[in-house]
Amino acid sequence: NTSIDFGDASDLRIYHDGTRSYIQSSTGNLEIQSDNFWVEDKANGHGMIHAVADGGVELYYDNVKKFETYTCGVEVTGNLWLKTAGGKIQLNDDIKFIAGNGDDLQIYHNATNSFIQSNTGYLKIQTDSLKIHDRSDDHPMIEAVNDGAVNLYYDNSKKLETTSTGVNVSGTAFNVLGTGATFLEIGSSDASGAYLILDGDSNGD
Repeated sequence: NTSIDFGDASDLRIYHDGTRSYIQSSTGNLEIQSDNFWVEDKANGHGMIHAVADGGVELYYDNVKKFETYTCGVEVTGNLWLKTAGGKIQLNDDIKFIAGNGDDLQIYHNATNSFIQSNTGYLKIQTDSLKIHDRSDDHPMIEAVNDGAVNLYYDNSKKLETTSTGVNVSGTAFNVLGTGATFLEIGSSDASGAYLILDGDSNGD
């Protein structure tokens, strides 16, 4: 509890209270000036913080570097977690989230439209239940269930549903537009047994 004081008004004070040690600055900044700055643990000499003049700053966990600054940005080793409710990663217009060694996947917004761009292979969405709704989440547009149906909607009204035997269509099945368009073609050159059933009543007549 005995301190060393510096400054006319004890602006800088260094002391130990029997449990912890303090460097206390009550005026202006507390500045540490060094061209090579290390913070290490006392027991093992493991690095915690390392900073180099005109170079990078490194942060460590258990003597393993996890974060480092570069002239072009930062590098993180391991996971980057946001654990606070409402936290977010925000990218301004035309700033891209990029994944893959060759910039293979890019997600961005250009101030007008949003893009998910795959430059290599397929763009796969893997889920057991997929729903594409309008932005207000009031109207479905596409819904799909693993081992089940795919449903297509028009203005919140289901128009097409896949089943184990084919598809169910609500409303006009086909509306042919354009000169020379084929209305309905069944089978192909080797489709023996292909046929069309027009069901007039419940007996199939």
